[in-house]
Amino acid sequence: MARLKIQKDGLVWNAWMDLFEFHKAYGTPEPADEYWESAMHARNALRDKYKGTEMENLVASASWTLMETWHEMLKGGKSNVNHTQG
Repeated sequence: MARLKIQKDGLVWNAWMDLFEFHKAYGTPEPADEYWESAMHARNALRDKYKGTEMENLVASASWTLMETWHEMLKGGKSNVNHTQG
């Protein structure tokens, strides 16, 4: 199996780093409207940043999946994501 070579500071690297930063910023969900509005705004900006690139679908799907996971966490659903405050 061929492995994907990811160039540091390349498109793929930057997309994953942006998704990681998005997760760090919003990965502890809050029940406030302001939280969700801010998270959705950040998600849309991230999606738009990669629109038209080879990472468009991955970023759109991954960021939406993160939002759904956080929503489930807030509702008390089970998640396999471990969060630490710090």
